[in-house]
Amino acid sequence: MCISLCSGEDVELALARGRVLGFETAGPARVACEEGSLWVTGPASGDVVLGALEQITVQGPGRVVVQALVASRFAIRELGTAA
Repeated sequence: MCISLCSGEDVELALARGRVLGFETAGPARVACEEGSLWVTGPASGDVVLGALEQITVQGPGRVVVQALVASRFAIRELGTAA
């Protein structure tokens, strides 16, 4: 699955266990796990596992990949590019 992000707007998603989402970000983006457990990897962040109520800011630009380790709900927000 691929999505498009708009700076400053949350995109709320749910993934079943084992499902993967990839997206491109022009700048930093926040991935916030609301429920479940996610594996996240992106530019300069390496591999990170998030549990419920945890979040990470992934530096961009580049591709970010999110995989649900269990059924999960999460939000993504592109934070904008530096001027």
